[in-house]
Formats: sequence, C-alpha cells, structure tokens
Amino acid sequence: MTPISPLDLAVQSDADLLEHWQCLMGPDGFGRRSLWLGFFDADGIPAPTLVPIDDIPDQPEPALGASLDHIVAELRATTDIDSVAVLLTRPGDAVMTSGDRAWGRFLRDDTDLTRRWPAHLATTGIVRVFAPDDLLADRR
Repeated sequence: MTPISPLDLAVQSDADLLEHWQCLMGPDGFGRRSLWLGFFDADGIPAPTLVPIDDIPDQPEPALGASLDHIVAELRATTDIDSVAVLLTRPGDAVMTSGDRAWGRFLRDDTDLTRRWPAHLATTGIVRVFAPDDLLADRR
C-alpha cells in the first residue's frame, strides 16, 4: 500500500495548513524573499499548483495587494478554487524582522488573501503563523 503524503490530505484547520506548509518547504531555508500562494477547493483539497512570487521587496507595495486580489478573484470565478493560503519565505534565521511584520500586516489588512487562512512565515528550519501579537511589534 502506498503511504499517503500530508500533501494529499485535505486542509481543514490552521494546524493542517501549518503541517502542509512544513511539508512543502522543508528545513533547508531559502535564497530569496518570496510569497507562495497555495490554493484549495471547498473541501480543503490542495490544488496541484503552488505559485511562488520571487524577489519581493523587503517592504510591501500597495499596488501588489490589488494585483494579488484581482488574480485570486479571477481564479475563484473561473475554477473550483475556494480559498488561498499565503506564505512569506526569506533567507536567514527565525527571528521575525520588522519587514516580516510589515508583510504580515499588509497581507492581513490590505489584501483578501488571508480571508480564510492566516499568513505564515518560513525561514531556515521553521514555518510559523503570523500570530496577532507578532504583528503588533514594530508598528510604524
């Protein structure tokens, strides 16, 4: 019998999503800052496509939020995609930076990407959720 990968399982909870991202990203770290978009149907089944947006700036740009929302709205209208999950990855250690927090707030407040799922951050050796307390620090 072929073992079932966690990537083949439905994502039904925040804990499932964290495990999903951990399985996809692994522990080795990243060479550049990227946003990853994962798509799920109404039953939480992941789409076979994962979309990376590479080399994003250290600080979010407002126009990017509108563009991402437009793309996701079009996908929802033309496919069976029900929800999207977003992951910020960057090189370096696990200490959350002010740039990470700015991206977390931007994704939460200025896009529809976190309507269903919380945004996550992945660095070398760790994937974690942007918790509400994380986003309070360094507010400018």
